[in-house]
Amino acid sequence: MNRFSLRGFLLAILLAAFLVGHISLMIPRASAVAPLCGSWKVVHSPPQTPIGDLYGVAIDAHADGWVVGVSAPTLPTVYPLNLGIVEHWDGTRWHTVESPQPANYENDLYAVVALSPNDVWAVGSYQNAKNGYEQPQKTLIEHWDGTRWKVVASPNANAFFNSLTGLTALAPDDIWAVGSQGAVAGTSQTLVEHWDGTRWRIVPSPNGGSYDNVLEGVTALSADDIWAVGESTNGIGGDRTLVEQWNGQQWNIVPSPSIGTFPNFLRKVSGVAPDDVWTVGGYWLYPGDILNTLTEHWNGSTWRVVASPNPPGGDNTLGAVAALASNDVWATGYTAGVALIQHWDGHQWRLVANSGDQGDLTSIAALNAHDIWAAGKQIMHDC
Repeated sequence: MNRFSLRGFLLAILLAAFLVGHISLMIPRASAVAPLCGSWKVVHSPPQTPIGDLYGVAIDAHADGWVVGVSAPTLPTVYPLNLGIVEHWDGTRWHTVESPQPANYENDLYAVVALSPNDVWAVGSYQNAKNGYEQPQKTLIEHWDGTRWKVVASPNANAFFNSLTGLTALAPDDIWAVGSQGAVAGTSQTLVEHWDGTRWRIVPSPNGGSYDNVLEGVTALSADDIWAVGESTNGIGGDRTLVEQWNGQQWNIVPSPSIGTFPNFLRKVSGVAPDDVWTVGGYWLYPGDILNTLTEHWNGSTWRVVASPNPPGGDNTLGAVAALASNDVWATGYTAGVALIQHWDGHQWRLVANSGDQGDLTSIAALNAHDIWAAGKQIMHDC
């Protein structure tokens, strides 16, 4: 072989290697294929007191998540009665983060939302005690700026009690919180507050009953399409489901079904489109008897009950929902004291096997279909 043919042979080999290398870059690697989900596992978190609970979870990135809740000291009780819990996920582990405790009696955090690593909000309530007497309960709103948590001033609609239990955000200057407020007489009314980037203010909201009205959860699809859910009663018979919608101008009650004549309640709400919104909760078959799961769907014109599983052997209820797509919705709660997880595949709700750990799962958040977190008595992760 002369030097010219040898050069051509070597060039051919180099060209082939070049093409193979570039073609291989165009072919998805096996390791890049998304893993199959549905394998829920308990993730270790800092231990809570026996009567501590995590009520809210938010995920901003794979290595940036938050949970909030309430931790009470073991008996005999000493002040403060409750402490707010804040924990952070750094991609490897959960660890406790110091947060303000403005009251000497109760400090409760019920919901959290994360817009970015340096813009996280949490809401709840706090209450002082003086000379052995409980003082008025007030709204509690805290903000994480990337360095520390601090209390942000928030209004109170009533002189007796005020509490915020639901939270959602569209932008740093467009955040909504919902809950309830009431007078000494014992009745309660809905409470809605909005952050405009400068201050929190109360936004008028309707009440479905003359006696008790509570908003538990809220979700925002757009600036003029926000949903809040809870329950209301006239003081006669059981609670009825309560659903309200913000249309950009005002909050309005939207009719929603209740099952039977005994109490019904809705805990959380989540949606993927104006005609695809889910809410979950529970209802009593008989007074003080057995609880069943309750799931309802908004199709753009009406709310309707959708059948959901109820494992045998005890009470079943759903406390949280996360809608990722029309055929990918997760709901969590408990069944006879054991964590309950259900999935909507576009056709039906089905039970999802889990580790069987004890405890309610009262909140759920999804970064995407392959990174989902639930929290309550413990923290669980899917994929």
